[in-house]
Amino acid sequence: MIQCAFILIFLAGGNLEDLGVNAQAWTVAESVLERYRRLYERFDPTGLDVYAKAARVQFLPRTTDGAAHERYRSIYGLAYRNLLEVSLPNARLREDRYKVDVEEIACTHKAIVVKGRRRSEADANTARFLFVAIPSLDGQWRIIREIQEQIAR
Repeated sequence: MIQCAFILIFLAGGNLEDLGVNAQAWTVAESVLERYRRLYERFDPTGLDVYAKAARVQFLPRTTDGAAHERYRSIYGLAYRNLLEVSLPNARLREDRYKVDVEEIACTHKAIVVKGRRRSEADANTARFLFVAIPSLDGQWRIIREIQEQIAR
């Protein structure tokens, strides 16, 4: 799969110039990231389409000492979009604020990988995330896979 091969190159520290990165790829990456931020920082439901209908979002909880729990949860595209659609108004009512900090971005004309942290000010929770976005059949770039690592306080 394209995503798996790309993640392996990304994690292995491949040279982005060797992967054919160009200005258009960075423009697409910025667009995907803006939709992601709109969703989480502004609780804007128009950002829900950043997730593909077939996306897989995996949650990996961590203990305070950094050890991974043995179990994890996965939720898929439409179900995750529905979950967010219901929870966004609640976050807005609580006057929660999320901050998305990007640590690394890698992209080619075939895939985008973004790694960063998302922090909730209301409950001081932090989650590390890594997502892969690819172009969908309608030409829009959408997240097809995301791993969210919940960091315990």
